[in-house]
Amino acid sequence: MVKKLKNLAAKSFVKASVIVAIFALLLVLTPTSIKANTCTSTADCDNQINAAKNQAQDLQDEIAGFDSQIQQLTNKIQSTQNDINTTNQQIQETQDNIKKAEDELQVKREALGEYLSVIYEESNVTPLEQIASANSFSDFVDQSEYLQTLQAKIKDTVDNIKNLEIQLKQKKRDLEDKKGNLDTMMNQLSLQNSALNSQKAAKDALLTQTNDQINTLAAQRAELVKIFNEMMGGGSSDYPYGNPPPQDQVDTPDAYGYFKGECTSYAAWWRAAHGKPVPRNLGNAKDWASIGSSDGPRVGDVMVYPHIAPYGHVAIVEAVNSDGTVDTSDYNWNLDWTFHTHSNVNPENWGAVFIH
Repeated sequence: MVKKLKNLAAKSFVKASVIVAIFALLLVLTPTSIKANTCTSTADCDNQINAAKNQAQDLQDEIAGFDSQIQQLTNKIQSTQNDINTTNQQIQETQDNIKKAEDELQVKREALGEYLSVIYEESNVTPLEQIASANSFSDFVDQSEYLQTLQAKIKDTVDNIKNLEIQLKQKKRDLEDKKGNLDTMMNQLSLQNSALNSQKAAKDALLTQTNDQINTLAAQRAELVKIFNEMMGGGSSDYPYGNPPPQDQVDTPDAYGYFKGECTSYAAWWRAAHGKPVPRNLGNAKDWASIGSSDGPRVGDVMVYPHIAPYGHVAIVEAVNSDGTVDTSDYNWNLDWTFHTHSNVNPENWGAVFIH
């Protein structure tokens, strides 16, 4: 009894320790919510977006880790459940064997009872009477030896069955103890699995919140670029030759020596409108590279794409981002004589140069 109490106390302590550990894990790992941020410049937006993307990647890595741990626990739970099912089957088989042994023992006890009756009857007959009733002295000896042999066999059989019954009952107790341990393990695994699933759900929610923040910051950034364009006089509403220019104005010269509605005309007009030096009469866009520099970029620069066939292309740098990309505005990007904006353009990918 003392041993059982000690085992019960030990199991209770282990279970309590697991629960405490899981709640401690929850307190440590439960993520806090993302604070809504507002960016004040494109650079600030870029920094916050990059930070949020890094956090999103970290969250994805953590979620992948939770998935792996949950899968391992799921495998352990399945294996433990299989062990429990096998143990239950063994317990039932052992119980059936105990019942079989008890039935067999009852049969042997009845046989022993019959033997005892014979012995009792024989004990009331004198040896002379036994000899007299036998056909011969040899029959008398055979009968005596038979009774002795029968007695020994029945006794051995009864002893064997009793020992088997004792062994089977011990095996059943051992199997029940094993099942109890497996049930405890299953409870512990289920608690851990529940805790991990809760953590994963929290990380999933935080990842969704982070992605929403990225989208919000991106929208704020786009709005800042739009406001900047409006403040700087860029865009389709201020370019004096239309968006696109009227058909009778297309391919007619502007005041700077370029055809209206072309990228060169827009870039020259924008520079003049903002008090910056205007490249005049330079010909096609690719020819502007002759006065360009690889030093840059800066807001307000002309970005020259000298390698776009067949004439090249030019655009205005509206914003310089923290990762080295730029946001631009231009005309006739799609050969449609209309205004366009582009975000996160990598100058290196285009072999671009800049006119400051």
